[in-house]
Amino acid sequence: MSGVLKIIIFILMGAVLVVLATGIVSMWRGGKHSNLFMRWRVGLQALAIILLVILVFVIKDLSARTRRGLVDSPDGATYVAPAK
Repeated sequence: MSGVLKIIIFILMGAVLVVLATGIVSMWRGGKHSNLFMRWRVGLQALAIILLVILVFVIKDLSARTRRGLVDSPDGATYVAPAK
């Protein structure tokens, strides 16, 4: 799950960069759509931040489960890993 979130976050960051550059170029040329591009940028940034927060919680939960020695089996059951 965290791998998928990382990929989505990187795609969103790229989209934010593209929309930001397009908005700046539009503003520089005196276009009428620069405000629209900046609104899209804010929305994409908000979505990226929300997904980053979710990713932090997922990683935090996975590391806590690992420290406690809990392991998920392929059938969905959780069990305590044997001591090494």
